[in-house]
Amino acid sequence: MASVFLGLMTTLSSTLIWQDPVNYYCGEKTFSETPVSVSKSSKFVADIAAEPLQNISLLLESSSFVLDVTGCLTPKGILRPAIGIEIVNETLPILYSGAVQNLIVLEMIKIEYCGVQDIHPGAFMILPAIHTMLLRFNRLVYIKEGVFNHLRVAKLYLSNNSISYIENEAFDDMPNLRLLNLDSNRLKNWNSDWFTNTPNVQTLSVDSNELTKIPANAFNKLRNFHFTNIRLSNNNISYIHPRSFQKLHLLYALWLDNNLLFEIDPSAFVHLEQLYILSLTGNKIKCLPIESFYAFKSPDMILRVENNEFMSCSCLKKIEVWAKSNEYLLTERFAKNECSKKKKQPLSNNTLRN
Repeated sequence: MASVFLGLMTTLSSTLIWQDPVNYYCGEKTFSETPVSVSKSSKFVADIAAEPLQNISLLLESSSFVLDVTGCLTPKGILRPAIGIEIVNETLPILYSGAVQNLIVLEMIKIEYCGVQDIHPGAFMILPAIHTMLLRFNRLVYIKEGVFNHLRVAKLYLSNNSISYIENEAFDDMPNLRLLNLDSNRLKNWNSDWFTNTPNVQTLSVDSNELTKIPANAFNKLRNFHFTNIRLSNNNISYIHPRSFQKLHLLYALWLDNNLLFEIDPSAFVHLEQLYILSLTGNKIKCLPIESFYAFKSPDMILRVENNEFMSCSCLKKIEVWAKSNEYLLTERFAKNECSKKKKQPLSNNTLRN
């Protein structure tokens, strides 16, 4: 069901009749008699802005009605004051150029479970108020330059697709972008050239992809913000370059859970002076370069190292001394329990012979 939620400015009379503007060029038809539900309620805006954004349920008023859209979404008639558009469970394999255009008060676009495989450059154009775009649960494979560039979107959700390639310039020139979610895709390589002139990203989530390494200068295009979060959990990361995070002195949280990390270069985290959360659970880490951790200057910190099956008890002891000396919180229940078990185990015959 495709839903368009409307909000009218208070200065407009409820009896005002919008005049259809000139015909807009839509290119190829994206929508073919697509049912669109329309409401005059704008309550959903506050719900969308709330975090965390997981399951959005936007309720229509009893006064809502349905119309069919063919071609593209343009400011004609009742669509002209649209604040939000929701399209769910329709068949939209391709969003052509001009699919959504010239809606000057549109704040949110949600197109999910529609089988979208391709988005052409210019599919979203002249949307000066756009804030949130949700294109989750589709079949996107390739993100092209010209789809999102120069949009004023602040939150972009592309999770639960099949994205394996993103062009170098695909996320350039997006000065308002604060949140990008690429979870549950098929990315194998991180591109350090992404985010040119897109410095304000504060939440970057790339959980559950197929990344194998984090290159040098991976996030150098991002501004050094307090409360920046980077999530790289549930990948295949086995290598972190010593200069991957070198400009993020104010990084707040770094999540690297459930990867294939075996050892970490002593310089990898030394730049993260204000780090509050460093999560390394579920890797294969034998020991951490704990000497470099003394460079951290954060007054509070949480370090998670549990479920690292190869971590030695002597290493864990060093980590405990470091955490205690700085009054940091160390969550190492699994590792500590394993060390306790080892102490209690009886010596084997081979050990006695030695």
